[in-house]
Amino acid sequence: MKIYHYDPKTKILVGTSLADPDPLEIGNWLIPAHATPIEPPIINPNQFARFDIDMWRLEQIPEEIPVQENEESSIPTVVKITSVDYLERFTEEEQIAIVTATMSNPVVKLWYDKMMASGEVLLSNPQVLENMNMLVSENLIDSSRINEILNT
Repeated sequence: MKIYHYDPKTKILVGTSLADPDPLEIGNWLIPAHATPIEPPIINPNQFARFDIDMWRLEQIPEEIPVQENEESSIPTVVKITSVDYLERFTEEEQIAIVTATMSNPVVKLWYDKMMASGEVLLSNPQVLENMNMLVSENLIDSSRINEILNT
């Protein structure tokens, strides 16, 4: 049975996997915490799905925030960077932990694959912070690193 995982704090869809059969009750399935067998609706590129009690709600991804001039200089503040530049903001130890986790954790694998496939990261997108919190909850980075990574 296919199940859909969501972030425990934000309830945003983060991935899918197959449920294990219940060894004690034939025909039943083991569904872990923060997962549901309820299939989300089709998600358009400008949307994300959030689980709400017993159903999925689609929400719009906020539109890009234009590049703003830094008040102290004429150098624009970067709000969008390439996926590779984003990954380089993590320490080598963090990068290795994340890549290692992609081999056994479907939630981390889905985030990593989407991030790399998109080619760019909009740092002002709330989903980026939610993904950082997911990395903290998976013990891949320390919470003290979030601001450093997003504001470098």
